[in-house]
Amino acid sequence: MRVLKALGMVAGLFLLGACTTHYIDDQLGPIENSPGQGSAFAQDLHKDYIQLARIFQHHGFLSEALFWGDKSAKAGTGVEVPWENVDTQGLPPTALAQAKTDEAKLKAAIADGAKTSDPADLAMAQVSFDCMIRDWCPPIYGDILKGCRERFDEAMARLTKPKMEPPAADYWIYFDFNKYNIRADAAAILDKAVTAIKDMGSKSVVLTGHTDTVGTIPYNLALSIKRANSAKAYLVQHGVPAGSIITIGKGKTDLRVPTPDQVREQENRNVHVELK
Repeated sequence: MRVLKALGMVAGLFLLGACTTHYIDDQLGPIENSPGQGSAFAQDLHKDYIQLARIFQHHGFLSEALFWGDKSAKAGTGVEVPWENVDTQGLPPTALAQAKTDEAKLKAAIADGAKTSDPADLAMAQVSFDCMIRDWCPPIYGDILKGCRERFDEAMARLTKPKMEPPAADYWIYFDFNKYNIRADAAAILDKAVTAIKDMGSKSVVLTGHTDTVGTIPYNLALSIKRANSAKAYLVQHGVPAGSIITIGKGKTDLRVPTPDQVREQENRNVHVELK
């Protein structure tokens, strides 16, 4: 039935007579030159539907070119036009099942906020999907369908790409008892901090050294400063400007894990790295 419908469209063009390439240009030109209105998503739909119309025009399917041009015109007024109804396109069972799967992907992207977070890729996915379900007949629309499938898959791959977590703004590194050298585990954390400093464009880094409660107040204050300075030396060695780093020593005050005096506690032998 779909093949007969498509053949009927082609035959109808000859009967129209006036639907020459110049006529189609006259119809699509004003739509194409319209700047579009509404949301970014609506404007992207406007742009992508008119591009699809031009593809059909290029291949000689003039009535379909006008159909997609009309959808572009509606989107150009600011309307977030929906895709066509999958169930009314006469798709054969296998193609219908694939279309339902693709439609679910579109709906999931919309539910995930793609209309605002990635309107360009969502619009490309919708327009390509619309092409695949309306003009699904490979013997007639083979090259066009192949291009629509490729664009749909590319857009969906970008829409479903895992989102990167923003870099952390603070880190903790730890030290052995009565030591201030940078351990391997601390170095690995400081490496992450260096990457985050560059990614975030941090203007300053605050390094606050601490100790546990074993020893005297003066001794632990000095040790906490040494720990902060060790972390600073590591950061500078790995490209962080020395002038952007502030070091503070708090000794055995401001404990991360409160303990009585003269108690060894790994969590309290640390430097807190804060990115500003």
